[in-house]
Amino acid sequence: MNVFLTRKGRVKLGDLGVAVILNRIEQLHATRVGTPLYLAPEMIKREKYSFKVDVWAVGCVVYQLTSLKPPFFGDNLITLGYNICNGTPEDMPS
Repeated sequence: MNVFLTRKGRVKLGDLGVAVILNRIEQLHATRVGTPLYLAPEMIKREKYSFKVDVWAVGCVVYQLTSLKPPFFGDNLITLGYNICNGTPEDMPS
């Protein structure tokens, strides 16, 4: 619901909710917000994380745009978290 397609065919991201600027690559954060389908494993494990979780989330969005389904899923949040941390998504369609 936060990925928009313009009339000119451009993809835009919106409604990021909480945004934090990390000044150094070594900085880590511990907030846990976002679409559960796109959470990185370190967020699910409640570990500190860096900007790399944003790269993970963009990868999940790209996967879903090309496959028309999320890379990981589960019947509930616990199963979803387990699958993100331990599962392997299906190959993207050619």
